[in-house]
Order: sequence, then structure tokens, then C-alpha cells
Amino acid sequence: MHRMPSILVIDDNSEHLELVRRVLTVRGYSVLVASEAETGLQMAIDSRPDLILLDLGLPDVDGQTLAGWLRRVPALAHTLIVACTAWPLKASSSRSAASMAVFVWRGLTAPASVRRPAV
Repeated sequence: MHRMPSILVIDDNSEHLELVRRVLTVRGYSVLVASEAETGLQMAIDSRPDLILLDLGLPDVDGQTLAGWLRRVPALAHTLIVACTAWPLKASSSRSAASMAVFVWRGLTAPASVRRPAV
């Protein structure tokens, strides 16, 4: 039986969580969501997702710290972590560089379409 790729989304914005969950589920991904760092860490350990989408501005612990904790779990050491945040670009990109594989800044005031970059 084919296993659906899993994505863990850790973000305290419930509207963003629901939007991402809907978009990814329709595209065939198994999506787990957490709104706090501690919950996200435990879910990551328990489920070992293929990808983690991580907000930097979580209410209990910042995303940078959580990324460091995730990297110290042997089973998650090579899991792709993508930082997604609405923080100002300069502050968030410099803080996320060390622990994140990819950085996505969503400094948007309205939804935007997601497109693949031109090759």
C-alpha cells in the first residue's frame, strides 16, 4: 500500500493552518497541524513527517528554537524544515538561516497564488 507523504504544519494562526491543511490535503498529502511548539515537537517525534512547515512566531517557543530541538532528535535530523513567517523579512531570514532548509516569507496582506519558479 502506498503511503501518502506527510507534512506537519506548526503555526499559531488558525486561519493559516486551515488554509494550508486544505490546499495540501486536496493535493494528496497527509497533513498534521499544531499551534504550539511543544505540541509540534511531540507530533513530529510521534509521526516523523516528511516535511515540517514552521512558523517562527509561535506563542510558547520561537520557531528558531523549535527547529534546533527538532534537529537534535535523531529520527528528525534530516527532515526538511521550511520556515514560513509574516515577520519582517530582514529579522526573520537572518534568524532562520542556520536551522531551516528553506525560508518562505509571507509578508502579504492578501492571498496570492502559488507558482513554481521559472526554470
